[in-house]
Amino acid sequence: MTQPHTTKELNWVHIPFAPSQCPFFYGWVIVLATTLGTIASIPGQTMGVGVFADKLMGALGLTRTQLSSAYMLGTIASSLLLPWAGSLTDRLGTRVMVVVSSVGLGLSLLIMSFTAVIPTLVNTSLLCMGLMAGGFFLIRFFGQGCLTLVSRARSVMRCFPSSASSAWALLSSPAGSATISA
Repeated sequence: MTQPHTTKELNWVHIPFAPSQCPFFYGWVIVLATTLGTIASIPGQTMGVGVFADKLMGALGLTRTQLSSAYMLGTIASSLLLPWAGSLTDRLGTRVMVVVSSVGLGLSLLIMSFTAVIPTLVNTSLLCMGLMAGGFFLIRFFGQGCLTLVSRARSVMRCFPSSASSAWALLSSPAGSATISA
């Protein structure tokens, strides 16, 4: 009888190389990767979506209230699945989830790039809002939810178990915030 997979069996820490062989503390590489992951999550953040609000309203024929309602529904639906994403991260590991989140965000943005076609497929604003809520769900789940979860909290806390405050201070400092916001 085979045993179920445990977390240790799925721990791919030594791929592509063992961090212990790095000539300096590898945790700082994780802080840099965390910053890049946070920057990559911007399309799923409100600041990344808000830039396109006017274009989306014009292309879809939606009012600001309708578009905002679709965004709210997508965000709420996304938030309901984030605990599942956290437990999946515990099982598969941070590296796997960074890849899954990044690919998922990329595909979600590709899907959202076809929003101009929606009015030719459906002729009611309610269906249009539903499709947009689905698109917003995808970019919020993979971008703002999963990618931010695995990039910031999980990675930094694991690399700096006794001095996580130093890494958080760097990420939260004006220099770190400017880098993240860039």
